[in-house]
Amino acid sequence: MNAHNGIGHLRRLWRRFHVEPMQKYKSALTVSVMPKRKIRQRPGKALEWIGRQWTVTLLNSAIYAEALKDQFTLSQDGSISTQYTEAKVGGTIFPHKNIHKLAWRSPDGLTTNQIDHILINGKWRRSLQDVRACRGADVNSDHYLVTANIKLKLQKAKQQGQRRRQLDIGKLKCQNISKQFVLELRNCFGALDTLADSTDEDPDIHTKWETIKNTYGETATKVLGYREKTNKEWLTPGTWQKIEQRKQLKAKMLNKSRKPIRPKISRVKTTKNGKAAGIDSIHAEMLKADLDTSVKVLTDLFRNIWDRNVIPEDWAKSLIAKIPKKGNLQNCKNCQGITLLSIPSKVFCRVLLGRIDMAIDTKLRQEQAGFRRGRGCTDQIFALRNIIEQCLEWNNPVLINFIDFQKAFDSLHRDTLWKIVQSYGVPPKMTTLMKMFYNQFECSVIINGNLTDWFSVESGVRQGCIISPILFLFAIDWTMQKTTSDKPRGIQWTLFTQLEDLDSADDLAILSTNHTHLQEKTDRTNRCARQLGLNINIFKTQVMCINSTPHAPITVDSNPLEYVEDFTYLRSLLSKDNACSKDISIRLGKARSAFARLQTIWKAVQPKNQDPTVQQ
Repeated sequence: MNAHNGIGHLRRLWRRFHVEPMQKYKSALTVSVMPKRKIRQRPGKALEWIGRQWTVTLLNSAIYAEALKDQFTLSQDGSISTQYTEAKVGGTIFPHKNIHKLAWRSPDGLTTNQIDHILINGKWRRSLQDVRACRGADVNSDHYLVTANIKLKLQKAKQQGQRRRQLDIGKLKCQNISKQFVLELRNCFGALDTLADSTDEDPDIHTKWETIKNTYGETATKVLGYREKTNKEWLTPGTWQKIEQRKQLKAKMLNKSRKPIRPKISRVKTTKNGKAAGIDSIHAEMLKADLDTSVKVLTDLFRNIWDRNVIPEDWAKSLIAKIPKKGNLQNCKNCQGITLLSIPSKVFCRVLLGRIDMAIDTKLRQEQAGFRRGRGCTDQIFALRNIIEQCLEWNNPVLINFIDFQKAFDSLHRDTLWKIVQSYGVPPKMTTLMKMFYNQFECSVIINGNLTDWFSVESGVRQGCIISPILFLFAIDWTMQKTTSDKPRGIQWTLFTQLEDLDSADDLAILSTNHTHLQEKTDRTNRCARQLGLNINIFKTQVMCINSTPHAPITVDSNPLEYVEDFTYLRSLLSKDNACSKDISIRLGKARSAFARLQTIWKAVQPKNQDPTVQQ
């Protein structure tokens, strides 16, 4: 479309709209249209901005989101033809840089506008592939060349004429059809011979050939018929056999009855001997005395628990035995409590854990090595020593914060813990069975052989339970996952990954290369742990710096943490110079002390056997 007649008109409009007040002459432009075309693609020039403070005499549907300016006003008062009611502005459809949308630059080179457009009928909108301005085209004008890519899909031409059909000659292999064809053919030729004998004229060659051709064709069409077009079989018989086998296996899987929960003999055998029994006074040796009977009665009990979601009351009770540790035993902190649970309940928990332990292991972070199959403290100690060795060799700084939680097992918030367990994909049925052990969970302390009053425990996980370590790993793994999810703050481990921490249950070693990152990770760990009821022990949490000088202390709730030269991590002494001599000396001292306490046994005199029948 063209909105001006010549360069003179362009200059007059330029002078009119840029010298005089813009708002006064805002509606002075009109739009004239070019003759109608097949696709209605109309390149041209419209001295109107598709942007602020200018009027566009097009409909709302013509302008798209890629218009150059921020906003525009629309008016339907211009002299627009009815054939433009479905026109689309191609330059506003496709995303490009602004320099590829601008179509005109003023003579002074300071002003650029998008005034040249390509319109296309809405019916052919999908045929338009791209519209942009080409700045490098030499057209001897202050306007840039606006180009469009159009892709047309031509309709397939229909074939004219009748398709030749093939006779089904294969039916002649059948004896019955072959006899019928021969009989019909003889009858036709016999009738023709009778007709020829009745006439004295001898037909020419062409007439005889047409008669023979038509007789064969009509007879074959009547008896044999035409051959129907059949698609080639693309599935082999072997494939159909596999499909049938899959259908049978699928039906077998869907119609399979629920797998009952049944304790295997191995689950009972793995129960350790010599362990104190719970309140039910059933020992592991009693279950192992007759494995067949034990498995039979426990299977029936476990099935009822699975179906009814109810456990015996004794399974939700535990006994606490005091074990002295050190110092004044009148102080409760110097005694350690050992929880005694029901042995059959441990077998049930072992069966539950056997169903989910392999799936759970794939959900946990690789940095966690506690309570996991094939991993242990030795792996974490070796990895940490190797990190310190490499940092010393390459003179790279690293800061390690050894975090310890106060009474971690006894402080977990259970409601939050169950939500975390479900978020890790544990089936709701398994979660419900785990919750049963904590609903109305009660304990009693054994003092001089007597039991105290029962009291409820509403936080933490049960000590001595088979499932408790897995539940605790969920809590620690969720805490560290939230801590390291925002951005990397660890040390470079591989070319594209960073190592944030090394964990063994609740013994955390947080790694960073500078003070700021370590402080941020410590704060995030503290904040996430508190959501689970865990609190960092500021007296046992210490920081070690390798190839770095501590300037400001790492703080936890405004409490500074201690900087140390060495730290005992997982019962192994780690030092900032990575020396192992001190750790070896400590281990030898512990072994020497243990042997010294056995001197009374080594020096004991063994009584001689007085029975003469027994050889000395």
